[in-house]
Amino acid sequence: MNRAALEHLLRAAAAVTGESTFYVVGSAAILPAWPPERDIPEVVARSREADLIPASGSLQMVDLIDGALGQDSTFDSTFGYYADGVDFSTVSWAPEGWRDRVIRFQTAATGDAVGLCMEPHDLVVAKLCAGREKDLEFAKGLVQSGLVGREILLQRLQTVAAPEPIVQIAKERLTSMTDSRP
Repeated sequence: MNRAALEHLLRAAAAVTGESTFYVVGSAAILPAWPPERDIPEVVARSREADLIPASGSLQMVDLIDGALGQDSTFDSTFGYYADGVDFSTVSWAPEGWRDRVIRFQTAATGDAVGLCMEPHDLVVAKLCAGREKDLEFAKGLVQSGLVGREILLQRLQTVAAPEPIVQIAKERLTSMTDSRP
């Protein structure tokens, strides 16, 4: 996924749903925060999808996004990337206040569509808690890039509404990533 693909997906999601604002909560959320002068590591850019939550929270709009722009759709087979329509439960382990820290993403190429992208620390915390292999590889790529800081990640982990064992495991994962930083 790159910025141009995210711009296209936001524009397409707006056309399909009639809504203009979407939270971008998966790996693609990092794109607006990534410094343009730096190459995006492969582990960060490898995802083919953008997880989009209609700002209205409408499950009907989530279904429209999945149907028209989702994996294995005509859109996906035409462009090689797709949108996952998701709801707010997808980010249930994001740090408290994450919606107040989003990065607004609107360009000439998004038209009237706006992406409210998770701030990088919030994104990494959610991925550390989720713990899937692809999430951990992504988080490690961001930690090792220096785009996110260990202390902020630890502070935000304290505000996650996840069971304590999950938070503890996330802290251990972070420690192993920061201890192995080049």
